[in-house]
Amino acid sequence: MKQYTLNAEQSRALYNKHKSKIEPKNCYMNIFHVLTLYPRVFQSGEWKIAYGYVNSIDGVYCRHCFILAGEQVIDPTLFASDRDNPDRRYFITKVYENTEDYLAALDAEENYPALTTQLRNEDLAMQQWGMENGYLFIG
Repeated sequence: MKQYTLNAEQSRALYNKHKSKIEPKNCYMNIFHVLTLYPRVFQSGEWKIAYGYVNSIDGVYCRHCFILAGEQVIDPTLFASDRDNPDRRYFITKVYENTEDYLAALDAEENYPALTTQLRNEDLAMQQWGMENGYLFIG
Protein backbone atom coordinates (compact mmCIF):
# COMPACT_ATOMS: atom_id res chain seq x y z
CA MET A 1 0.00 0.00 0.00
CA LYS A 2 1.45 3.32 -1.05
CA GLN A 3 1.72 6.29 1.29
CA TYR A 4 1.31 9.78 -0.14
CA THR A 5 2.81 13.00 1.16
CA LEU A 6 1.32 16.45 1.54
CA ASN A 7 2.10 19.34 -0.76
CA ALA A 8 2.00 21.79 2.15
CA GLU A 9 2.70 24.88 0.07
CA GLN A 10 -0.15 24.30 -2.36
CA SER A 11 -2.50 23.17 0.44
CA ARG A 12 -1.79 26.29 2.49
CA ALA A 13 -2.18 28.58 -0.54
CA LEU A 14 -5.53 27.00 -1.43
CA TYR A 15 -6.73 27.36 2.15
CA ASN A 16 -5.55 30.98 2.41
CA LYS A 17 -7.28 31.91 -0.84
CA HIS A 18 -10.62 30.35 0.19
CA LYS A 19 -10.71 30.56 3.99
CA SER A 20 -14.38 31.48 3.98
CA LYS A 21 -15.32 28.14 2.40
CA ILE A 22 -12.89 25.80 4.20
CA GLU A 23 -13.86 24.72 7.71
CA PRO A 24 -12.07 22.55 10.27
CA LYS A 25 -13.28 18.94 10.46
CA ASN A 26 -15.39 19.34 7.33
CA CYS A 27 -13.13 17.72 4.74
CA TYR A 28 -15.88 16.20 2.60
CA MET A 29 -17.68 19.51 2.08
CA ASN A 30 -14.40 21.41 1.80
CA ILE A 31 -13.29 19.31 -1.14
CA PHE A 32 -16.72 19.61 -2.74
CA HIS A 33 -16.40 23.41 -2.44
CA VAL A 34 -12.94 23.31 -4.02
CA LEU A 35 -14.41 21.29 -6.91
CA THR A 36 -17.02 24.00 -7.47
CA LEU A 37 -14.31 26.68 -7.42
CA TYR A 38 -11.94 24.86 -9.80
CA PRO A 39 -14.08 22.62 -12.04
CA ARG A 40 -11.71 22.84 -15.02
CA VAL A 41 -8.70 21.65 -13.00
CA PHE A 42 -10.68 18.57 -11.94
CA GLN A 43 -12.17 18.03 -15.40
CA SER A 44 -8.68 18.12 -16.91
CA GLY A 45 -7.56 15.37 -14.54
CA GLU A 46 -4.83 17.53 -12.99
CA TRP A 47 -6.62 17.25 -9.64
CA LYS A 48 -8.68 14.25 -8.53
CA ILE A 49 -10.92 13.77 -5.53
CA ALA A 50 -9.54 11.12 -3.20
CA TYR A 51 -10.91 9.39 -0.13
CA GLY A 52 -8.66 7.66 2.32
CA TYR A 53 -6.94 8.21 5.62
CA VAL A 54 -4.53 10.75 7.12
CA ASN A 55 -2.27 10.11 10.10
CA SER A 56 -3.47 11.64 13.32
CA ILE A 57 -1.11 10.22 15.90
CA ASP A 58 1.57 7.57 15.54
CA GLY A 59 0.06 4.58 13.74
CA VAL A 60 -3.51 5.93 13.84
CA TYR A 61 -5.15 7.21 10.67
CA CYS A 62 -8.52 9.00 10.36
CA ARG A 63 -10.87 8.79 7.39
CA HIS A 64 -10.46 11.84 5.22
CA CYS A 65 -11.15 13.45 1.85
CA PHE A 66 -8.51 15.39 -0.07
CA ILE A 67 -7.16 16.16 -3.53
CA LEU A 68 -4.68 13.99 -5.38
CA ALA A 69 -2.43 16.02 -7.68
CA GLY A 70 -0.03 13.66 -9.40
CA GLU A 71 1.78 11.84 -6.61
CA GLN A 72 1.06 14.39 -3.86
CA VAL A 73 -1.89 15.36 -1.73
CA ILE A 74 -3.44 18.80 -1.53
CA ASP A 75 -5.34 19.13 1.74
CA PRO A 76 -6.73 22.59 2.51
CA THR A 77 -8.73 21.25 5.48
CA LEU A 78 -5.49 20.59 7.33
CA PHE A 79 -4.72 24.32 7.42
CA ALA A 80 -8.18 25.22 8.75
CA SER A 81 -7.26 23.70 12.10
CA ASP A 82 -4.63 24.53 14.66
CA ARG A 83 -2.89 21.24 13.86
CA ASP A 84 -1.43 22.10 10.46
CA ASN A 85 1.41 19.57 10.63
CA PRO A 86 2.92 19.51 7.13
CA ASP A 87 4.45 16.07 7.77
CA ARG A 88 1.12 14.28 7.34
CA ARG A 89 0.98 10.97 5.50
CA TYR A 90 -1.99 9.67 3.53
CA PHE A 91 -3.33 6.34 2.34
CA ILE A 92 -5.88 6.31 -0.46
CA THR A 93 -8.88 4.00 -0.66
CA LYS A 94 -10.61 5.58 -3.66
CA VAL A 95 -9.67 8.11 -6.32
CA TYR A 96 -12.38 9.54 -8.53
CA GLU A 97 -10.74 9.73 -11.94
CA ASN A 98 -13.31 12.20 -13.23
CA THR A 99 -15.90 14.62 -11.95
CA GLU A 100 -18.80 12.63 -13.42
CA ASP A 101 -17.99 9.52 -11.37
CA TYR A 102 -17.69 11.57 -8.18
CA LEU A 103 -21.00 13.34 -8.81
CA ALA A 104 -22.68 10.01 -9.57
CA ALA A 105 -21.40 8.65 -6.24
CA LEU A 106 -22.79 11.73 -4.47
CA ASP A 107 -26.13 11.24 -6.20
CA ALA A 108 -26.23 7.56 -5.18
CA GLU A 109 -25.48 8.62 -1.59
CA GLU A 110 -28.30 11.21 -1.68
CA ASN A 111 -25.71 14.01 -1.71
CA TYR A 112 -24.04 12.96 1.56
CA PRO A 113 -20.39 13.74 0.72
CA ALA A 114 -18.77 11.31 3.18
CA LEU A 115 -19.83 8.51 0.79
CA THR A 116 -19.88 6.01 3.65
CA THR A 117 -22.18 3.57 1.88
CA GLN A 118 -20.49 3.93 -1.50
CA LEU A 119 -17.03 3.31 -0.04
CA ARG A 120 -17.90 0.73 2.63
CA ASN A 121 -15.99 -2.11 0.93
CA GLU A 122 -12.91 0.06 0.36
CA ASP A 123 -12.92 1.17 4.01
CA LEU A 124 -13.28 -2.39 5.27
CA ALA A 125 -10.41 -3.55 3.05
CA MET A 126 -8.21 -0.71 4.32
CA GLN A 127 -9.03 -1.49 7.94
CA GLN A 128 -8.18 -5.16 7.38
CA TRP A 129 -4.90 -4.24 5.69
CA GLY A 130 -4.11 -1.89 8.56
CA MET A 131 -4.63 -4.59 11.19
CA GLU A 132 -2.27 -6.87 9.26
CA ASN A 133 0.39 -4.16 8.92
CA GLY A 134 0.38 -2.32 12.24
CA TYR A 135 -1.89 0.62 11.39
CA LEU A 136 -5.24 1.59 12.85
CA PHE A 137 -7.73 3.14 10.43
CA ILE A 138 -10.76 4.80 12.04
CA GLY A 139 -13.66 6.96 11.02
